[in-house]
Amino acid sequence: MFKQLAPDIAVAAQIGIDDCARARDMGFVAIVCTRPDGEDIGQPDAAAIAAAASSAGLRFAHIPVDSRGIDDGLIAAMA
Repeated sequence: MFKQLAPDIAVAAQIGIDDCARARDMGFVAIVCTRPDGEDIGQPDAAAIAAAASSAGLRFAHIPVDSRGIDDGLIAAMA
């Protein structure tokens, strides 16, 4: 599910609520969600993922990227 890009960062397709505990168990310390809420039917919204991440002891950030792409502000937020 998670694809390691570098020693300290990995990516995944849309995660679910249960994946937050799995991420913690794998040694992750934070989740960054880049999907806008409502982008796909059935996807959990950022608030639900944030609550699950918090319950798992993970930090969470929602930095939605839409069809306009990534700009300097989003890059700074990701950093």
